[in-house]
Amino acid sequence: MKTTDLNAERSILGSILLNEKLAYYVDLIKAKWFSDRLNRDVFEAMRQLRQQKREIDPVTVVSFMPGKVSDNSITIDSLTSSHITSTRIDEYMRIIQEMYHVRDLKIKCQSVLSDIDSTEQDPMTFVTDSAAKISDAGKGAVTIRTKKASLGIVEMCDDILDGTQPKGLVKTGFMKIDEVFGGLWPEMTILGGRPGMGKTGFALAIAKNIGKQSNSLFVSLEESHESLQVRLLAMASGIRVNDIRRRTLQSGANKTLMNGAGLINQNNLYIHHEPGLTVEGITAVCKRFQSERELGLVVIDHMDRIALKNGDQSTKEAASKGLADMIGLGGYPGLVLHQLNKSIEQREDKRPLPSDLRYVGEADARMVIFPYRDFVYNEDADPRRMEVIVAKNNNGPVGTILLECRMETMQFADWRGDY
Repeated sequence: MKTTDLNAERSILGSILLNEKLAYYVDLIKAKWFSDRLNRDVFEAMRQLRQQKREIDPVTVVSFMPGKVSDNSITIDSLTSSHITSTRIDEYMRIIQEMYHVRDLKIKCQSVLSDIDSTEQDPMTFVTDSAAKISDAGKGAVTIRTKKASLGIVEMCDDILDGTQPKGLVKTGFMKIDEVFGGLWPEMTILGGRPGMGKTGFALAIAKNIGKQSNSLFVSLEESHESLQVRLLAMASGIRVNDIRRRTLQSGANKTLMNGAGLINQNNLYIHHEPGLTVEGITAVCKRFQSERELGLVVIDHMDRIALKNGDQSTKEAASKGLADMIGLGGYPGLVLHQLNKSIEQREDKRPLPSDLRYVGEADARMVIFPYRDFVYNEDADPRRMEVIVAKNNNGPVGTILLECRMETMQFADWRGDY
């Protein structure tokens, strides 16, 4: 079992050093949680500054640390130059606190073992005292998530008044969706639909848009890396998917294709293709990604391809809850695709409802979105009209937004016609 996580310790300290609005976290953390002496020195300097109501930044912290100024500056530089994921500071706090209690338990157990041969106590007294010593190691281990209601509320008000975007919220890149619904929040959103509705293409377009402002990760349990690359090339270049896939480009399309490839090359969208992943496997992929770079969005395509211990309803419900917990603790938005049951097609109005989600999603997801193209069932309908039905939204209104979609090129845009 690991008893230290220096990356978590450095991420906490670096986040506070680089963001003055996180200074109140100093009141929640204890110096003894840090296993590294230099990290403890940095934190102690922060705590003293906080007590004196002074600003916490790299310059002020250096002046409060023991030792040479040059050595302290090097320590601070290493903290602020490493990759920082401030959105996960609560999770990092939990990690270093739990590891401190494991270290404390180890020390107390070693002390008990070393005293067995030399103690002059009677056996039962020694057992009772030793048990009390060991049980004391866990005290305070479950208080990390209990905070005073007012903690950080002033900083929240400052953000509201400044118009600062809420932590973890990302914009989809579709103006009307972002205007009405705010964007995607750091929680699980279900994107459900029947085959042919454009679920994967729409999710890929959102991931690409978010990849312009942050890092997005597309976890594909079905479609291959190359197949998704073809979709992206079509999306970026406007060349038809089938022409790219069959290598039958029209005359003069070479430059257009390379320009599209250039746009994708500049994008921070990552693809992880691995069929048969469990929820635990997906969690490991996301954690590994977050250890290397900040994660702005994860897309999981799709729920029905997640490997289960057995196929019963309770296992599917557990998988849904597991994904929701992973996304919630990770502090990033999660878009989970889900294929709806074909019983929808027996209805006159084939637009999906939350009740069409099979065993999963509605209870665990904070937002449920159904892309719907009437053209799939009605050839007289406009093939480029997509309804984005927000059927559930715990953060605001529900309703329908129209998008223009060109399925042959995987391109999606805000609707410019009449509603």
